Amino acid sequence: MSIQGSKTINRATCPDCVTNSRGAVIKQCGPCEERSIRERISWWQSGKAALRETEKKNRERFAHVRNDGCRPPRREDVKTTKR
Repeated sequence: MSIQGSKTINRATCPDCVTNSRGAVIKQCGPCEERSIRERISWWQSGKAALRETEKKNRERFAHVRNDGCRPPRREDVKTTKR
């Protein structure tokens, strides 16, 4: 079973992790596994925060647009030509 390794530490420095002949981690030791779980949680939380911030900006930016499929009302200051 392959387990995702930690990106911030050098895999060769931990003698307790099990690697194959190519140096890929097969099984992590307890501290390395804990570190990688912490990194994944941090990555998830920062991604969620960024997504919420983007959604907030989009809600503010597109507050004038109705979501019923209709066009927004035409502005009076824009001149249109008839075709």
